[in-house]
Amino acid sequence: MIQPPRRTGHLTGVIAAAALLGSATVSLACTTMALGPNHQPIVAYSYDFAPLGDGILLVNPAGAVRTTILDQPQANWRASYGSVSFNQFGLGMPISGMNEAGLVVTLMWNDAVVYPIGQGRPRLNELEFIQYLLDVAATVDEAIAKAERVHVDGMIPIQYFLLDRHGGAAALAYLDGAPVVRQGPDFPIRALTNNSYAELLDGIRRFQPFGGTDPLTKADPASLARFAHAALSGQQTQERAAVAATDAFTALSNVRNDETRWNIIFDPMTNAVSFKTIATPTVKALSLSSTDFTCRADPLFTDLDTGSVGAMRSLTAMDNETLTSAAFGSFPAFASFGSEFGTLVAAAQYESFSCGD
Repeated sequence: MIQPPRRTGHLTGVIAAAALLGSATVSLACTTMALGPNHQPIVAYSYDFAPLGDGILLVNPAGAVRTTILDQPQANWRASYGSVSFNQFGLGMPISGMNEAGLVVTLMWNDAVVYPIGQGRPRLNELEFIQYLLDVAATVDEAIAKAERVHVDGMIPIQYFLLDRHGGAAALAYLDGAPVVRQGPDFPIRALTNNSYAELLDGIRRFQPFGGTDPLTKADPASLARFAHAALSGQQTQERAAVAATDAFTALSNVRNDETRWNIIFDPMTNAVSFKTIATPTVKALSLSSTDFTCRADPLFTDLDTGSVGAMRSLTAMDNETLTSAAFGSFPAFASFGSEFGTLVAAAQYESFSCGD
């Protein structure tokens, strides 16, 4: 998922890490669904990653200057929008998030993903790409346009779900080395799991609610079944005037599985985020409208399990290293690599972020 920068002088370690990443067997069984009417949508997201549930809610400031931790040609940009994100692999590498303009971005694993090779455009990794979109785009259309300016150089096969407060929604996946975007009429079911969207649309037909014969049960963790549940929840809430976070958490209970770690609700209309974790099932909520996005050398954060959104503290370099080392340590493939890799990545992440002039 990550390639640390070669400027650290550990070129051999970087190559070894990349090889390990390519051979990792750990996957994510995540689900994203849009609920409610198209003009007033909310996003329900289940982050399913069996090895680890640790993570933070991070306040990403407007005005921050960022540079990828990858080698040249490096992507660099300044954040036009503040955002809040859910991070497990360190600063600037979110799993999902929403910015103050109402753009939501989430990720799902998809083994069919093949990233482009050597396009000459500025490079960034697959998690930095989420932060980039949150930083520079207010709408889905703008995010898709900005995505064309960079080269996503990824190791772990993930695809992206995007939605904005105006009802724009899209699925973005790199397939056969090229970006494939589904939106508008080509994105009739605003949900995404772990297959390419065309496979999901075709596979949903096997289930009874969609013309097939297979019963749809909550016990089925398969990607197609979770997509069918998400589609059904979307249909059932389509005619409502609005959908509450409690209803969205109920919809996520239908796709819960043994790997579920976080449930997150993004409400771009009210600029609110709600979440709970398996370890701490009490719902916590944050309003982006009342969040201070002033740039700080150490961004504000809170621990998802033990922290309070009302008492955030500064993310120090040591905090970031602890988080990053735990995340990479959760991959069996990194057992022989020790803690050095997480330390290198964490240091590079802090080097890649500043408040600029």
